[in-house]
Amino acid sequence: MLPHRRALIALTVLALTAGSGQAQEPSPDRPDSSLGLKLRLQQSLLPPTAPDPTEDLPVFVEADRIQGTQDSDLQAEGEAVLRRRGQ
Repeated sequence: MLPHRRALIALTVLALTAGSGQAQEPSPDRPDSSLGLKLRLQQSLLPPTAPDPTEDLPVFVEADRIQGTQDSDLQAEGEAVLRRRGQ
């Protein structure tokens, strides 16, 4: 192998391994502040909020058989259940 080729391989290996020592895992007691969202611990469950009567809420449908046309009509047959958020 030629001397300049050995030097090139040595520099390549050095460049590839140089950054491996810099990456450190954040410890559980000192998390990295630059990563992710900041979440706050909630001590208890929040009460559910009542839906706004003027808000256009989606309707959830469960039935043995459902058919219809999108944004037009819907027919649910059998054991049918309709519900909205908060109900």
